[in-house]
Amino acid sequence: MDQISGTQVVEVWVKRKDAGDFLVPPVGERQVRKYLRLASIYLPSFQRFKNPELGGLNRYARLTNWDISVLQKIRSYVFHNGMKRLRIELSQNPSYFEEVNHENL
Repeated sequence: MDQISGTQVVEVWVKRKDAGDFLVPPVGERQVRKYLRLASIYLPSFQRFKNPELGGLNRYARLTNWDISVLQKIRSYVFHNGMKRLRIELSQNPSYFEEVNHENL
């Protein structure tokens, strides 16, 4: 068998249920959908989750391992400040949630 070595990072698709399990503390799939709904409104990198015709979530858009770090930052913010403050912070300072250091993941 061939060994893969080096520092290559591969994009992996993640189910929404599994994404909730990756977050600390873990959340359910419904909570992940709430985070995705807010992120799709305010974060440019999450626009692919918005359904262009209906404006809600696109259920066919896939999460990747790169999205988990942003969702973790959203989860941590909600844990300390609540959903109302999250919405305000996302609307006023969306770059705060997209500035994630992927090297530490």
